[in-house]
Amino acid sequence: MFHLKCSLILSLVTLALSPLRALALPVFDNEFECTTKQKADQYVSDFKINIRSFGGLELCNYKIDSKKLFNDFSLIEGGTFASDSSNKLIGNFVASKKYYSWLKEQTYGMKRANDYPWATAYNSNGYFTMQDGWAQLSTLGRVGVVIHEARHTEGYNHTPCNFGPYAGTDLPACDSEFQYGGSHAVEMEYYARVAVLGENFHPLYKKMARLMAMGRSNFVFNKKIITPREALFLIRKDQAEARLIDDTKSYQREVAGSGILKRTSYGPTLYTPQVAYSLDPYEWIGDARPTEDGYSYFKLLTLKKGLPSGQAPKDLEEFDSGTKRYLATLDQQNQFGLYNFREGGWGQFKALPSPAISFKTQYQNQQGLFVVLNDNRLLKFQPNKGSFEETKFVWDPSQVTYINSPQGEILQLFNDGVVRTMKGQAWEPTQDSQWSQAVNVPLYDSFVVH
Repeated sequence: MFHLKCSLILSLVTLALSPLRALALPVFDNEFECTTKQKADQYVSDFKINIRSFGGLELCNYKIDSKKLFNDFSLIEGGTFASDSSNKLIGNFVASKKYYSWLKEQTYGMKRANDYPWATAYNSNGYFTMQDGWAQLSTLGRVGVVIHEARHTEGYNHTPCNFGPYAGTDLPACDSEFQYGGSHAVEMEYYARVAVLGENFHPLYKKMARLMAMGRSNFVFNKKIITPREALFLIRKDQAEARLIDDTKSYQREVAGSGILKRTSYGPTLYTPQVAYSLDPYEWIGDARPTEDGYSYFKLLTLKKGLPSGQAPKDLEEFDSGTKRYLATLDQQNQFGLYNFREGGWGQFKALPSPAISFKTQYQNQQGLFVVLNDNRLLKFQPNKGSFEETKFVWDPSQVTYINSPQGEILQLFNDGVVRTMKGQAWEPTQDSQWSQAVNVPLYDSFVVH
């Protein structure tokens, strides 16, 4: 019987080039040393790799897919972990000291193709076929795909999703629950182990793992495993640093990149029309070099054929309405479009009644998706109709955004850099600085904020 199991992870591409630290494994492909012929032959033999399909046996050039694959196996083989903890994303489904041997047992063959371009990889009875999407991933993303696919060999299947981007479709993209121990669970377990127990991983790799775990765990299980709370993330006008306000506590955070601050399912991201850069709300890691956002659907900015008409969008927004996750864009022809996750592409674009400036996600106490028109009128998105409708609201051009305090108080950030309450008073927790951007972000209870 023919079984087809597919990984639905989209692209995770990292941009920054970080130097190796003492005792730390490499992070980015160009940092890996040449693979020895002996080690390459071992990997080809252990995983029965059709090496010709990966571009031939390449030991040094990381732009060749076989070298990427060797880098992935070196991370799996060389990664070490402390003893398992009680983290809710660690279920001890795969022994932390046996990732390589377990992967070898579950892999009957591996080849490179592009016969299912909507997938990243698929597993047919233990034979893995890596698609073009796999080649666009970072080392972390590619390792996650291999681990994900290996679990399918043991008979674990996906089921249609109850919420998230695939809610309401028949696409088998989720697991029933984390405790099922399926492909999503072992993948999330790897990310969590790297983040909290990794001994010889670079801090940037650990940051990437933490954000990937948050970006996926919030929707790939039909029974929720992680619980969010609302926090506030602000960037100073001088761009020198950011601030996270979690309940009554404040934390300094790095500004790794530049762009428009947006909310995503994992936390804050910096959007530009070409690429989005992830920001880490959980920890100051002492490394402010930008890494691309591969954890939310802003990653479509760097995917081949990921953008409508091949053009950089005027604006992009990932947002939830009820149980459904949406991705909306404004294009350069003053049209808006919604991403069709079931079909893996953009749906039909619709014209707006007049030129638009940008999206907003809150107006006073109303949340959702709004479009600010050139005359500052607001349209509001109606999810049940898939279109925008007129409102009586007018956007104040002296205002940057509406936000909420962690306690739920409505706040306003103005162009003068001051955060004010609705009564016009400066909000005390932010009085010591001037701010250029602010957004509410989810924090999840699976990782400690410090």
